[in-house]
Amino acid sequence: MTKRLASTNKIVNTLDKNIQLTTGFRHTLKEKKLFAYIMKKYKIKTDTELAKFIYSSGSQISQLRNDRLYISPRLILSIYDRTDLSIEDIRRMAREDV
Repeated sequence: MTKRLASTNKIVNTLDKNIQLTTGFRHTLKEKKLFAYIMKKYKIKTDTELAKFIYSSGSQISQLRNDRLYISPRLILSIYDRTDLSIEDIRRMAREDV
């Protein structure tokens, strides 16, 4: 296992243990783990900052979080360019529930 992959897995495992789901809302979305990882790794505090970081809009982040929009190839490439994640890791994390 490469050092980069081990670091990514360590952060993802920490997120699995630390993220609490709010009942009554649809927070178990496939993009949540991906966004939580990016926000923790790059010390991003808000969705607005996240949107600016990955060259997206706040409304697109909201739609992704509320399962009204699927992650696009353009957004996958943007996340790939701005983070240390591989395309495969982005796709895998985008599919995984927290």
